[in-house]
Amino acid sequence: MYIKLKLKSYPSKKARIIVPSTIYPRFQNIHQLKRGNLSIHCEVLTHHKDDNILWISESLFQSLGMMHSSEHFIKLTHDTIDISMPIGIVLSNDYSLFQESSTNHLWIRFSQIAFLFGFTPILYSIENVHRTSEFVTGYEWENDRWVQVHVNVPNFHYLRTTLYKAYEDNINYLQANSIISNPPFLNKWYLFKSLLTNQEVSHMIHEITFSPSIQHIERRLDDYPIWLKKDSSVQQPNLLIEKADHVYMVTTEDQAYYSFPNFQALATHFFSPTHPYDIMQLAAPRINNRFAILLYKDSASNWKCLFLTKRYTSFPPSVSLEKKIEATATRLAQIIEENSNTNLIELGLVFSVENESMLWLEDIQLQPNWESHLSHPSRKTESIQFFSELLNSITTRWNETMPST
Repeated sequence: MYIKLKLKSYPSKKARIIVPSTIYPRFQNIHQLKRGNLSIHCEVLTHHKDDNILWISESLFQSLGMMHSSEHFIKLTHDTIDISMPIGIVLSNDYSLFQESSTNHLWIRFSQIAFLFGFTPILYSIENVHRTSEFVTGYEWENDRWVQVHVNVPNFHYLRTTLYKAYEDNINYLQANSIISNPPFLNKWYLFKSLLTNQEVSHMIHEITFSPSIQHIERRLDDYPIWLKKDSSVQQPNLLIEKADHVYMVTTEDQAYYSFPNFQALATHFFSPTHPYDIMQLAAPRINNRFAILLYKDSASNWKCLFLTKRYTSFPPSVSLEKKIEATATRLAQIIEENSNTNLIELGLVFSVENESMLWLEDIQLQPNWESHLSHPSRKTESIQFFSELLNSITTRWNETMPST
């Protein structure tokens, strides 16, 4: 059973909770208060004032690691009240939980760390939002297995889906009825345009064309290699296209390689009249390497860098290049956050390196693709550090939204 209540502390050294008299019968068998991995025996009393406030003694509040008042759904099971904060983790689909072993283990690790912060993660697919009943159907890690749950829409969310346009009604509903810790509609191309006007960093941004015609794409390929990218939920890969000796060479993001004798053959293979590419971005002609960077904030709200996969790279960066990339990424994160007028908790940047020295910014990822990188067993320590800092930022974000509760 779930009940939505405000949780507040009151001065007392005793292990007590005081519940509204209107719902006291449901609490008569309660002897234990649980938050995350912590459980403490408690005494239950009743009050006759506000029907929506659960008072928790200061002693219990501190013992359970709580620092602020809150308001969310709590769970009653047998003799226990679980006051862990439900947090909705919105996925594009739940395939990775059950079909991809490495990603499954990564989300288990995330859930286990979330418990330490007093959260109960509810992982669900964006399509499983039931707006009429105000419920979601998802999965919770409980007793060493994924358990399907049908619960009230959580008050707080962390998005791991990019299917905004395909499920815009569901995203709008979540945004209207809960707090989303990472902004769903922040447009990275707006951010690119703002960086182009910034004298400090504009030199590392290539020309960008929105809604390019096929004729314009063909003309530009006479002078430069280009990226073609999507600004929608249609599942088409980003393409790097180069022209050399009248041959058109295409490399997709997953490193698939194609060559075509003429532009028409390329266009027939890749271009769809119903789903055209939205963005054309010039690429540097002498790229030695690419680096994907994950940025996240530490407990002092300073940006930290983590080099992600070697999928983009042909060689590891030198110490001097690595320091240059880290410094550049950190500064860009600061500028992007200022331009976005929001408090970001994570950011992904992809740099290309020309002649082993010149950095070009190729991509901004508001939801960095860290699952496929951090799911590797060799990156367990890095994933634990990232999740700990991420959940600390999420906790801070939640506390900031509850100042008067």
